[in-house]
Amino acid sequence: MAKRKRARKPKGHRELHPLTPEDAERLERLLDQPALIHPDTIRDTLTGPNLACAFVEKLPADNPSLVPLVVAVREAFEEKEVQKSVRRTSFRFEQQGISVPPPRERPESGALRNAPQQEQPFAVLSAPDGLGMRGVLFGIPRAPRGIELGIGVASDTFGIQQFAGGTFSKKKTLAAQNDFLSGFPATVETSPGHAVSVLEQALRANENAPGSSSYLEVRPWVLTQVTLPEAPPVYKGIPVNQIPEEPLTDSMAEKLLENELLRSWILDPDEFRTVAESIQQVMESPLALSESQQMNRIEEIKKKAIRDYFSEERRRLYRERLEEVAYMLHTLQEGDTALVALQTARSLEEPESRLQANPFLIKITERTLLLLLRGPGPEGGRLDPGEDQGKGSEPPSGLILP
Repeated sequence: MAKRKRARKPKGHRELHPLTPEDAERLERLLDQPALIHPDTIRDTLTGPNLACAFVEKLPADNPSLVPLVVAVREAFEEKEVQKSVRRTSFRFEQQGISVPPPRERPESGALRNAPQQEQPFAVLSAPDGLGMRGVLFGIPRAPRGIELGIGVASDTFGIQQFAGGTFSKKKTLAAQNDFLSGFPATVETSPGHAVSVLEQALRANENAPGSSSYLEVRPWVLTQVTLPEAPPVYKGIPVNQIPEEPLTDSMAEKLLENELLRSWILDPDEFRTVAESIQQVMESPLALSESQQMNRIEEIKKKAIRDYFSEERRRLYRERLEEVAYMLHTLQEGDTALVALQTARSLEEPESRLQANPFLIKITERTLLLLLRGPGPEGGRLDPGEDQGKGSEPPSGLILP
């Protein structure tokens, strides 16, 4: 009697064991809110390949924020069954129009012994301008050879305006880094996590900005390689208890705005053109107003503009920008000015009833209005009140507060 042939299993196939009741319950909890899982903890969260397969197979494929979890599972579990599940899930994401980054190339086992020394990650930031715009550069080694480089211009209000990324050789990376440094008057080295946090903040501010799509292509992998700071990095170098508690003065605010990093700071001109026009109308009014009446009217216009413009959200943005400036000043060995920047940032936390008296907000508002009305004058935009107005050198009456 002929022997019955057994059905052959595919080569390399290994059946996974069914989930234990504990793992099944754990899987249900994880899938309830998968976005709360951090990619760095995926190996500890998914206790084995069986749970990893089930988890990645059941992830909803219509949520782009879950792509970092797919990448994290692929990186954390080398088992063939898990890798197959990841490929199937990646295909489901692709069908929804959501890109999943390709896996990193792994060096052959024989090449590990003679692998070259790994490059170190790096990052550089320029100072934010008055509208929160700044340059961002980061480089993260990507095996087997090459550096994942990201270069962009981002704003905490307008989003990522430009971004370009890719894997480059050390030589090309160095050339790109030199080009970046030459494009800004002041830059500092920082951690890749800090640089990426600037891009993340810009992405949250405006997901539809021109550079967002390019950044989103590398974002899933990048987020698995860096640790985002939990607090502004400046406070690692300057503890909060070192910030002076004395009130901010006019002279301190003026000196801070004269610093190279803040010399170009102005408020959004589009939002202050009508304010400048109102002041111009008061100055050119056919009504016989005395000088004191002109000053009082202009003062009212300025104070209202400050109250209207500096909402709670804008005060938060300027506070965060000043904390970033303080980080740069501290890194550039300008410790005293860094403390003034943090003191100014703290002053923006005061209740709104005291907002109109904030020296920093007054000075930067006056600078903006002066530029709109007459153009920049000597000493960083301030015009000499002692010269004749007919010569185009005196500021509008009452524009500079005593």
